[in-house]
Amino acid sequence: MPNTSKVRIKKPPLNTECPACLSKPNDPIRLPCNHIICLTCYKRNIELTSLHCPLCKRRLSNWSRSINTNGGPKVDPVVKRWLMTQKPQTSKRKRVSKVSSTSSDSIKKDFEQEILHFRNKENTNHDEDNPDEIASMFSTDIEEQKQIEQRLLREREDARIALALNNSFRGVVDRSKNSPDAYSLRSKRMA
Repeated sequence: MPNTSKVRIKKPPLNTECPACLSKPNDPIRLPCNHIICLTCYKRNIELTSLHCPLCKRRLSNWSRSINTNGGPKVDPVVKRWLMTQKPQTSKRKRVSKVSSTSSDSIKKDFEQEILHFRNKENTNHDEDNPDEIASMFSTDIEEQKQIEQRLLREREDARIALALNNSFRGVVDRSKNSPDAYSLRSKRMA
């Protein structure tokens, strides 16, 4: 059971919760900027990535090197006792996340209601028994299909012309009987 009497320390930390995991640190480490952080969060975040304080962005690389030469970061027992005497405070971030989760639930409900409303409206507007509507749908489909077929024929013709041009630039001559190149070659040979 923690000692509930007031623990006095010379210079209390500036924060009472870990800025990385947003909880009360079990194994607090006091950074040189007088912020505290969990030992696990220190090893996971600060030591491996940035070597900066997550709150004030103070550079911790020199301090970290000197601590590592002495066996690594140590838990501050005075700060640990002091944290046990502090009243639990809810983080502003945690309060905001609770508010945002409730607002996201209401947004989700509104979205689902809008979807249901849209589906009901779509079902009432879409009358499949109307023969004129069905005929107009089929006629537009047939017209679109004809346009697509015409476009495909134009693209095939364009591809054939492009291939012929490409071959003519390469110096490839089509010597088949139907080719205009073959006729000019035959006439030159006969002369």
